[in-house]
Amino acid sequence: MINIDYNNIDYYELFFTLLVSILIITILYGLLWHNSYKSAVKSSRCYLPASTLNKIHLVAKDKYDEPMYKVKYDLKKRSASIKCACTEGDIINTFRNINYFDINHYKTKSKDLNCSCSEKFNLVEKLNTYYYGTPGLIRYMENENDTSVFDPAYDENISK
Repeated sequence: MINIDYNNIDYYELFFTLLVSILIITILYGLLWHNSYKSAVKSSRCYLPASTLNKIHLVAKDKYDEPMYKVKYDLKKRSASIKCACTEGDIINTFRNINYFDINHYKTKSKDLNCSCSEKFNLVEKLNTYYYGTPGLIRYMENENDTSVFDPAYDENISK
């Protein structure tokens, strides 16, 4: 059996050992949390960095999953932009009646967009157009009466 003399215990050494042990455990826990957080951010569809918080977008694709055009909104600046997303080429495609929301006047407008693409898109029906991007904006493109995705643009905290 080990004989411990309690009169000769160095309390400073015991305190220092306990402090270093707690520090090492805290560092290991922090590293474990950070690794878990990074993997969750990479695999999450819902995570948005702070720099893109007031920006929403979508890409319109055809039935073969080829991008045609993209629509971007900056809710803080209350601006919208429609740009070509197709691979550049020599074939002229005219995308007609692309609906977008004029945030400044609170109404839906439409615009025609001419793009030089590498392929010809079947633009006969809107049934050949599929939207990918911010869920609220997809709802708006499918149902123009659902403008709830633009409500943050009218919040006084972000519009300044």
